[in-house]
Amino acid sequence: MKTFRKLLTVAVLGGLMTTAYSADKVLKVASWLPTTHDINAELWPTVKKELEKRTDGRVSLEVEYGLAPPNGLLELIEYESADISWTFNGYFPGRFTTTKMIELPGYPGSSEAASYAHWKAHEKFFKKAGEYEGVKLIGLMVHAPADLLMNDKSKIQSLGELKGRKMRTAGGVANEVAQALKVSPILAPASKSYEMISGGMADGTFLPMGTVALFRLYEVAPNAYTVPGGFYRGSFSIFMSPSALDGVSEADKKTINEYFGEKLSVDGGKVWDKLYQGGAEKFTKHGKITPLAEADVKQFTEMTQSIKDKVIKEVSAKGIDGQAAYDFIYETMKNYKPADAKADK
Repeated sequence: MKTFRKLLTVAVLGGLMTTAYSADKVLKVASWLPTTHDINAELWPTVKKELEKRTDGRVSLEVEYGLAPPNGLLELIEYESADISWTFNGYFPGRFTTTKMIELPGYPGSSEAASYAHWKAHEKFFKKAGEYEGVKLIGLMVHAPADLLMNDKSKIQSLGELKGRKMRTAGGVANEVAQALKVSPILAPASKSYEMISGGMADGTFLPMGTVALFRLYEVAPNAYTVPGGFYRGSFSIFMSPSALDGVSEADKKTINEYFGEKLSVDGGKVWDKLYQGGAEKFTKHGKITPLAEADVKQFTEMTQSIKDKVIKEVSAKGIDGQAAYDFIYETMKNYKPADAKADK
């Protein structure tokens, strides 16, 4: 715990720590990724504004960096060394099973739709699994469909040519997809992709376009390949210390909790959608995006069916109807309209 407190902290850019209010309660958010990443540059300022608006400035937040690596942020909140944080669920193998459901390839719809559907599925099906013991879950975000990025030496004409290629990948469903494609997966954070590809340690990576642009991966992997619904989706949890709102009035707690959950999840999804769109536009100026041929898409669907079956089985082992949960997510995303999300209060 002391180690966490000694690590360097940096205030988020864009005046996030500056407020027109004199807040009675300032929630400390432990974040990661560059300060310029859209989650840090856009989502947290949105949350700050929302909290201040709902509480007439009595509750605000500030963002700090470097408190822990992404796979240490849950522990950071459990030890109450910060109030709120977020992380990629794939960094916690063994802890999160239900979150793998939203990461499966083939879902229709946007990140906003996926984030909304994931929250609704959590409330309807997954909450009983108890995967967030020690923290309070306040949001679920899903990034855009991940694409396949390859360097110039490893350009492919068909999916079968991926066999044996060294690919940087994340944990969770992303790693299982890599194995199904018979590549040699190398588990590493997205931030290591540029170094790994440029240094010859990897031939490519799986990532959504927004992250590709953020890390300038078009410089080392200018060949992108897409499939409908993506090679996978990545899921993120936003969580809070159960004691974070101690000392806050019951009225302010109520209005804050009305924002946390579904609305925060949707706001997060919107940021990931914007990030993907901007990333794709930037990538096309430096590289080439190629949709896989129909035969390859069919092959990919067949190759990954076993992953879907496995995840449904794993979720069902938690006492949850895994097939019903999958069907619920699929239909919710397919039919999602922004008006479905709760309106601002």
